[in-house]
Amino acid sequence: MNKRVIIDAKAGRLKIESNILCFGESKLPLRLVDTLIIAGGIEMSASVPIALSKAKIPLIFVGKNNRDFALLTPLLPKNADLKISQYEALSQKLKIAKDILKTKFITHQASLKEHEIDFAIGAWMDRIELAADIPSLLGIEGSFASLYFERYFSLFKKPLAKGFRSKQPPLDPVNAMLSFVYTILYYDIAAKLVISGFEPSISYLHEPFRSHYALASDLEETVRADANSFVAKLFKEQTLTSSDFSAQKGGVYLKNERRKELWNHLKDFLTQTDKKIYAQIALLRKKILKNPEDLSSEIQNIESV
Repeated sequence: MNKRVIIDAKAGRLKIESNILCFGESKLPLRLVDTLIIAGGIEMSASVPIALSKAKIPLIFVGKNNRDFALLTPLLPKNADLKISQYEALSQKLKIAKDILKTKFITHQASLKEHEIDFAIGAWMDRIELAADIPSLLGIEGSFASLYFERYFSLFKKPLAKGFRSKQPPLDPVNAMLSFVYTILYYDIAAKLVISGFEPSISYLHEPFRSHYALASDLEETVRADANSFVAKLFKEQTLTSSDFSAQKGGVYLKNERRKELWNHLKDFLTQTDKKIYAQIALLRKKILKNPEDLSSEIQNIESV
């Protein structure tokens, strides 16, 4: 059962009464909610996030301009042993980071193959294996991403895409949707990590900084190809067109009125990725709680999910 609840409205007040989530005429028991996403001008008292925290329900906020996001996670002061193991596993940082990138490259190759685009990765996998440190891996990932996106953006005509990845700000509709989906997915993964007892700022591929949930960025690499395919499908099936976006502050962003109509599509996508993300979390747990000599068979099983 899909337990994500999304509330997107220009105005309204959210309440929780007797463990019942109330908004307008809608009421839903908290036991049927595992993640709450709120967009628009929703009002609430401090009692709402407190009740959500007690119910172990993470809250993701989406700003009305589709550029600002925030995550409120439950207070879960447990699994200290797991967090300690995360620190200790930094001694395996390079190996874990290599596994993440290998999964990313394999899934990205497969996603292009779905569109009959060949993308050989043998040499890239060899480069990962030979990398001596994290900066080298990040350099390999950056070069790989540039070539991947050259092929990926060939799926779209102008004005949907300019042909290259642009982020802050996104310069075309496809980049706007990639950034939007990536960000929602990032916070969704961060929430899963917290609920699973991990410290999301202790990472292996990405460097943590400020409030960055770097471990969420690590795991997102393993499902980023799914996000790319989802965005491509939205435009291919004309669920989205260039008219659904507007120019704001030097960038291009999804219009608020269209965002409301996309939530069901996004909700289905997140549900489809849940199994893969939880599989990656389970694999990471095994890696850091023991020092396995060979997890290759488990990695292959997850890559086939």
